[in-house]
Amino acid sequence: MKNQIRKTILVLLLLLLSTTAFAGDYQFYFFGINTRFIREAKWQYVVLGATASVATHFAGHVLYGKTAGYDVHTTGFWKETIYNASSSDAANFARSGFIAQSIVGLALTSFEKSRNWDFTKGFVAMSALEIWSYPIRYGNGGGDIDLINKSGGNGEVEWAGSSVIALHNLFREAFQKS
Repeated sequence: MKNQIRKTILVLLLLLLSTTAFAGDYQFYFFGINTRFIREAKWQYVVLGATASVATHFAGHVLYGKTAGYDVHTTGFWKETIYNASSSDAANFARSGFIAQSIVGLALTSFEKSRNWDFTKGFVAMSALEIWSYPIRYGNGGGDIDLINKSGGNGEVEWAGSSVIALHNLFREAFQKS
């Protein structure tokens, strides 16, 4: 049932983003992104922003675990494990990656100048992709959502909240401005 809810939410988000709109000058939009942006973007900054998003998620876990005084083991940027943590600290450790991405994304999209950077576009797009695909990538258990559930929280509700913030950041971004 939980996987079905996750997949339904993800499909609805993708449908929302896949609307095609036309402006007065007949510009084409693909998944809500003006194709002019695709042609004019400085892709090295978009890639740097996307990489920073993944690193921010990872750093959020490590920073929380270390500041709380726990041993944290990492395997690349994809697997972080906290040892001997209480249930509440394990849940906080699990949610810290999503929180870090959300805070940085909100900060980048809160100011007109930084909102128009290609770095910001890469950051918020990768954050949304990473958050929205989380239930698919970890559908068989494991990952942050599962750890929140095992620690007494509601991982699906928290994932939905992070998904809404990611959607908010995408809509604040200037993908559609020419």
